[in-house]
Amino acid sequence: MEKIIIVKDKKRLSFIKYFIFTYLKCSKIFEKNLRGDILYIPYKKRLKKPYITAIEKFLKKKQIKEILPLEEEFKGCFNNYFRVINGINIYRTIFCDVLNFFAKNNLYEYEIVFISDNLKEIKELAQKCVKKVKSISVLTQKPFLYESMSDFFLSKYGVNLNIKEKKDKLKKNKKIYINAGANRVFEKNTFNNVNLIDIYNVYEGAYHDIILESTQKSKHYTKLLKCPYNAALAEFINEQNNAKNIKIVNIKK
Repeated sequence: MEKIIIVKDKKRLSFIKYFIFTYLKCSKIFEKNLRGDILYIPYKKRLKKPYITAIEKFLKKKQIKEILPLEEEFKGCFNNYFRVINGINIYRTIFCDVLNFFAKNNLYEYEIVFISDNLKEIKELAQKCVKKVKSISVLTQKPFLYESMSDFFLSKYGVNLNIKEKKDKLKKNKKIYINAGANRVFEKNTFNNVNLIDIYNVYEGAYHDIILESTQKSKHYTKLLKCPYNAALAEFINEQNNAKNIKIVNIKK
């Protein structure tokens, strides 16, 4: 087992067990919290650093390399030591389907506006949809970064990559904004009033959770964890290698 799902346990850890596990390094007392490929983490108000460190050591002994944290509070705790599964690979695979779902099958009428300075990600996603949308743009504070990319799209696809700066007015009608990176390049609330898809969940008011249609295997997890079947869980289960098998049910904020 190299990957696990991390969820909050409703049962709290007694102070004695907490002390023994955290400070006396007795991992056996934590074994019952790992049930199959799900780790239930009990705590009261917040996760303290010594406790997090003890859990990290416990997971390393179990040879865990990847984690899928369900609760938001877990997502920043363990990402220095383990790869965090967020569904980005599934998202890339079905990117055009995501856009089409959002545009209600009228994607050819929409302008796609990328807002990250992650050039590699933008280039990959833009090539997937360039022939299916009205136009492609980049909103940036560093327009000089995109000169060679603009030349690439013009020479290969005969399409102009519109380079816009922050001063340009944001619009909602017939536009879909895409954040293509984990690093925020604008103020957190910049895109509150537009249609923004942000799988990295770094901007406020963005659509970031892609809900998929459950299969027989995934229904077991969604029932057990009491959560929707989203892109991150699909990537964890790793049963969806063919985009044709994936059906989008909803895209949520």
